[in-house]
Amino acid sequence: MRSWLVALLLLSSIAMAQEMRLPPETARLNQMAARFAPVDIRVELSGMPANERQALASLIRAARLTDALFMRQMWAGNEALLLRLLEDTTPLGRARFDYFLVNRGPWSRLDDNAVFIPGAPEKPEAGNFYPVRATKADVEDWIKGLQGEDHAAATGFFTTIRRDASGKFAAVPYSLEYQGELAEMSRHLRDAAAATATAPPMTLAASRPSAARVLSCDEAAFRRLSAVTVATTAADSYPSSSRSSGSMIFFIFFHPSFNLCLNSLQ
Repeated sequence: MRSWLVALLLLSSIAMAQEMRLPPETARLNQMAARFAPVDIRVELSGMPANERQALASLIRAARLTDALFMRQMWAGNEALLLRLLEDTTPLGRARFDYFLVNRGPWSRLDDNAVFIPGAPEKPEAGNFYPVRATKADVEDWIKGLQGEDHAAATGFFTTIRRDASGKFAAVPYSLEYQGELAEMSRHLRDAAAATATAPPMTLAASRPSAARVLSCDEAAFRRLSAVTVATTAADSYPSSSRSSGSMIFFIFFHPSFNLCLNSLQ
């Protein structure tokens, strides 16, 4: 028993010594990240039919695409910054990269969104749903001049506001703004539908070819899939942005941060 205590104390002392040798900024970021406790949430999949396991794997693949969309909706520079952080293999670079992934951006959520990466701007209040340097007054004045469907599109939950070639504001539907990712998501959702094509079938319903498809299936299969996916995501959530994304449905229920082993789902 005494030898175990000595070993634990020794390991603790070594860890503290290593932390003290780190540059101050690296140690600070590591301490900030340590406030988040990783949770390994496991689910029992052995009772699921093979085709539903295959469908679940496709749903998770579709969900992972929303992680990139979420980061882009937070700030237009998120993706470029992530690629730059990947190139920095120093201890400080790793610390910044790790904490960036935790926060899905260069702002510390537990510290009133304080910037922790040099050169990053303050967190945009309106995210990346409006043109850079567009003021709230400018957008509101533009919306006041719209009528009917144009007004509905500009104030809806499934559009972004951009500038056209002439510099004027224009409403862009998600189906165009994120068409590449939505097309890839649709492919995975079709695969999920095909995997559960036995009676009673899981079917795809689509309002337009370029839009993300919505899955519908028999209640028993839906409950089994939902129980697994919700169990893997219940401990993690993000604050909502000023606009809610249609693709965020998949982000909430199939969040990729909790990694289910896809090999076990084949």
